[in-house]
Amino acid sequence: GVALFVCAEESIAHPRFKESFVRASARDAVPSVQIDPEFKVIPVRALANAGRMALTNYLMQSVVCTLIFYGYGLGLAEHTTVTQGVIITVGVYMAQVVVSALWLRWFECGPMEWLWRMFTYGRLLPIRS
Repeated sequence: GVALFVCAEESIAHPRFKESFVRASARDAVPSVQIDPEFKVIPVRALANAGRMALTNYLMQSVVCTLIFYGYGLGLAEHTTVTQGVIITVGVYMAQVVVSALWLRWFECGPMEWLWRMFTYGRLLPIRS
């Protein structure tokens, strides 16, 4: 089969990197790897954007999904199958990926990450990039 490698950013590595990587049967993610242009690459920058807003996305997904599934919201938990529930939550996540990409065009980080940084440093920080 054809091996597909997933990365958030494409760059050029040492010419022997790909050969060594494949020969070693490396199966784990290597966070700082530079990819040879001959690799078949699936760009996942949108997922990287969602990762930069992980706390915000986690909290928002919790709020949105509880409003969808619990009784104080739409109460769909008792009326959906597992498959339908998975489809709804994947849809919520996909929406978050899109919103994260749009948000990060204008801001340095997510709103909850910004608050977290301000509490950590004990001073007001700019949110705009």
